[in-house]
Amino acid sequence: MIGVILMLLGIAWALININSLPMVVDLTTIAKLGTYTSLYYLFSTLAAIAGPNINGWIVQLTGNNYAMVMVIAPIFFLLAFIMMAGVKRGEASTS
Repeated sequence: MIGVILMLLGIAWALININSLPMVVDLTTIAKLGTYTSLYYLFSTLAAIAGPNINGWIVQLTGNNYAMVMVIAPIFFLLAFIMMAGVKRGEASTS
């Protein structure tokens, strides 16, 4: 059952990642497109660098309890969902 849940969460996360850059592009003008795209990639890369380190620190702080990653990950999923729920712009224009 846990494998199915993790698979569904992985699919949901992939859908979020696929649609995040187009959303960023829709938030800006043509003149600022390069800046916004660069910031998107900067923070995506920083998250990819920081994530494994944070997980490693959590494992070390809990006495090499790797199961804590499975407790902490849903918390970060929830935080990401809460932050994205506040986004009110970025939908594709219909014109």
